[in-house]
Amino acid sequence: MPSSSLDQPRLRSRPFDVGELLADVEATVRPLLRGRAVALNVARAPAPIVADPTRVRQIVYNLVANAIRFTERGSVDVTLEPGEGTIAVRVRDTGVGIPKEKLALLFQDFSQVHGDHEAELRGSGLGLAISRRYARLMGGDIVAESEPGRGSTFTLTLPRE
Repeated sequence: MPSSSLDQPRLRSRPFDVGELLADVEATVRPLLRGRAVALNVARAPAPIVADPTRVRQIVYNLVANAIRFTERGSVDVTLEPGEGTIAVRVRDTGVGIPKEKLALLFQDFSQVHGDHEAELRGSGLGLAISRRYARLMGGDIVAESEPGRGSTFTLTLPRE
């Protein structure tokens, strides 16, 4: 695949309901919870939007799967927050958290912010970078807040149209 198609993926925007998409993602990630003391709570509200549902699903799946992966016990909460012309999907966990000085590295290609003792949790370091790229192509963004030992919150914000 030529690098130009990676840099500018084609978006297929159409109207869909983010609330329904969250229910689909919840069903997909449930198996990741087996044998873990982690509760998954997902918002159940209609939230119409015009965007690329495949890309939004990829982003939300990545955020929720990461939250589950880095949460040993406690909860992962996924909420929908309508704003003025926007929809925010907030993924909050009670996981290991990320040191403040490493937050800026999260969205860089191949960047991993967790140490060797968490090697079994690490992925390729591309998921968040790609997710942010998709969010920005759709006119939105992803931001992260975190505190070591207390968890993280990732917020995907997208324009409604």
